[in-house]
Amino acid sequence: MNLDERGVPMTEDVLLYLLSLAAKQRGSRFFFKISHNMSLDRGWLFWCAPDMDLVEVRRDNTIVAYEVKGQRRGKGRYEWPACQYGLDQVLKYLIMPRVTNQATVRPMFDGGVPDHAYLVQPLSSLTLWT
Repeated sequence: MNLDERGVPMTEDVLLYLLSLAAKQRGSRFFFKISHNMSLDRGWLFWCAPDMDLVEVRRDNTIVAYEVKGQRRGKGRYEWPACQYGLDQVLKYLIMPRVTNQATVRPMFDGGVPDHAYLVQPLSSLTLWT
């Protein structure tokens, strides 16, 4: 049976739920919708990456970031995401630089990069059961 025949659209929320179940089974901690943008009181903005859809911290402290692109409702039905849609966002997870206050030379943000970054999309032709 194909996923689209089951009647359950593979939306972002469904995919996040399934990923969180897998993380929980591994004994990981997980966090939804993590923002990288700093909210310090300053006169300039520094956008270092998009929000992470799901962050998993595994038992060995490995950090895994997930960018999830699911089906969206359009034209009366759910449409599958385009191939590689979201790849630009997940690649930005890997460029979270360090920011230093130039006047005081004090670190304001130590940066950080997940150990692994994944783009997650549903497949329209995946066979679950035969």
